[in-house]
Parts: sequence; structure tokens; C-alpha cells
Amino acid sequence: MKRPLVSVALITYNQEKYIEIAIKSVLMQKVNFNYEFLIADDESDDGTSQILDQYQSRYSDVITVIHRQHNLGMNRNANELFGRCKGKYIAYLEGDDFWKDDLKLQKQVEYLETHSGAMATAHNVLCIDENGNKLPKELVDFPYRKQHKYGKKEAMNLEEFGHMSSLVFRNFRDILTSKQWKIYNQSSLNGDFKLGITLGMLGYIYFFEETWSCRRRVFSGTSWTAMTYGTDPTHRICANYFKARQYIQLAFHENVDLSSHFSYLLRRKAVMTVRDFSLQNIYGVEILAGSYLRALEQKMKDKYVKD
Repeated sequence: MKRPLVSVALITYNQEKYIEIAIKSVLMQKVNFNYEFLIADDESDDGTSQILDQYQSRYSDVITVIHRQHNLGMNRNANELFGRCKGKYIAYLEGDDFWKDDLKLQKQVEYLETHSGAMATAHNVLCIDENGNKLPKELVDFPYRKQHKYGKKEAMNLEEFGHMSSLVFRNFRDILTSKQWKIYNQSSLNGDFKLGITLGMLGYIYFFEETWSCRRRVFSGTSWTAMTYGTDPTHRICANYFKARQYIQLAFHENVDLSSHFSYLLRRKAVMTVRDFSLQNIYGVEILAGSYLRALEQKMKDKYVKD
């Protein structure tokens, strides 16, 4: 069988309410190339699995469903699915998001086919709630960005490239060494963050200004948004910084300076502390915030940095 040009990789868990919308948004794509559509269900216990089986039966020439026998978690489920992808390019999607333009895949692949230095393409997303309504500005976590390139500089600065539902990227298993692939899989760094960094270190991500997909924020149930919304992310951000630095050192032999990142967190924590302490003395707040971050930095070093 001829190798597909594109592998569409969709992961899902307990998303019976949204999964059909995601699948249909892939099947509506107008393309002039062959693609495979792989869906990994992470042991859902609602009606998601049954819906997937129905679509696999109807589109058996395109759709392959992988039913996990044990819950792997989002990162491992995605990594193992990437390992199954045969395409030259991989287009990623999660079961509660969807594509809104029927030429999205064609346009992104055309760019990659004509720009050898590009590792991936991405674009803006429309942030919506669980009912499909556009979110107010204060709840939008991926604001509009102009056309740009995300490369090694941005990766080393630990910047985010955009949202995963917008991403079409080269199958980097063809590019990474076996050692790098092993390091990639063993790193516990947030999967979206890790993938963006990897692509930026290997080349660049071209970012289109257009909005071609919808990113759904679900504030109930077991979604990541529901579990983290309204919580203080400082500890989580610090952990990601250290994990990212270690990953880049091990996989690409480059050193990342975290000082500017901790300066940002210091200012952010000071603002949060001011709020929490009802605008008490700023000097005292800065000392408190600084002490907090120094203690947190040491804790993160002890946990994530090996001598």
C-alpha cells in the first residue's frame, strides 16, 4: 500500500458529546492527496467508543480506531499514536476540538511541500465554550496572532507556538535520531509544549493569520480546563520550565537561561500576592513573592534537574 502523504491523528477520552463534530470536520476536508485517519480512544467509558466504531465501519478505507485497553493519559496516548502514523506529515486534533475550514489541510500541506525548511504550519483558532459559543476575551487563552515564524529562538525562549488543533507537522520520527526519539518519549514535559519546542529546534513553524479551527474550553467534567481553571499555575509553570530546559539539554545539547522566566514569575506572583493581601505594603509583598519563588525554584531543581 502506498504511504499516505498525511496522517490525521485524533486522540479522545469521554467526549461523546463532541467527537462526531471532530470526525466530520476531518472528513469534510477537500484534498488532492491520500491520507489516513487514526483515532486513539483512551479507554472511554461513555458512548465515545461506540460512535468511533460506527464511523470506522462506514469509512473503513480511511479510519482506523485504536481502543486502548488501559487508560494511558493524554501525553502517552498521543505519543503512541504518533508512532503509528505512516504519513510524511501529521495533522493533530483532539476529540473536543474541530476544524472549521474545508481547505485547511490542503493549504497547510501545500506550504510544507514547497518550503523544505518548515517543520510545521499552524494558525489562529476560535476559542469556544462547551456549547459552541464564542468565549469572551477574558477567557480566550490563545489570542489572535499575526503571521510569523516560530523557530529555534522562540523554542529556546520557551514560547508557545499556538494551539494543537491548528498544527500540521512533518513526521519527525523520520528526522530525530533513535536517541532523541527515546528522550522525547521519556520526557514528562507537557506534550503540546514539548512538540512545539521540538519542531522549533528542528526547523520552524509557519503561522498563518487565518482562523481555521475551533478550540473548545470545557469548564466541567475531567477536562484539563476544568481541572486547572482558577488555580494558581506558578508551580506548574516552574515545573514546565525545568523540564523544558532538561529536555532541550538532553535532546539538542543546548542550554536554556531561565533567569528571565523567573523574573516574570516573580512579578506575576507579586501581583497575585498584592491581590490576595488587599494591597498591603508592596515591599513586603515583593520579599514574600521572591522568597516563595526561590524556595519553589530549589524544589523544582531537586525534583527535575539531575547532576
